[in-house]
Amino acid sequence: MIEVVVATQEHAAAMAPVMRQEDAEEVVALGMSPIEALSYSLAASRIAHTALIDGKPAAMWGACPESLLGEKALLWMLGTDHVPRNAKALLRMSRAFVAHIQAQYPILECFVDMRYHAAVRWVAWLGFEHAGTATINGMPFVAYQRKR
Repeated sequence: MIEVVVATQEHAAAMAPVMRQEDAEEVVALGMSPIEALSYSLAASRIAHTALIDGKPAAMWGACPESLLGEKALLWMLGTDHVPRNAKALLRMSRAFVAHIQAQYPILECFVDMRYHAAVRWVAWLGFEHAGTATINGMPFVAYQRKR
């Protein structure tokens, strides 16, 4: 059973040591450890949720506004190995979350490690369009954007 709750630092602490390998590699490429990435993302988010699977944090996602009065938000999601095992349900949840955030922010952005093929496919499936590339800490990232 999947339950979605407001994300907490306790969820971040529980997820960090068991973060999915691809997600961990992505945050390391950004120059952070898993706990740093989860904590930073949670603190910067206006809204953040955790998917609990059988009571344990399996994925966290959120939206970080560019500014208090801005029209842009940066979306993020990090997960554990429970994500691919519960892909259909989590995909539906992510699509609903994006629609909810898009109603508040006309422009949504995200950056994905180019090596993380599943995340690249997921972002495209959510309706984001390629908006350029960037090298971050020597690693290739793709910028995506979705406009209302």
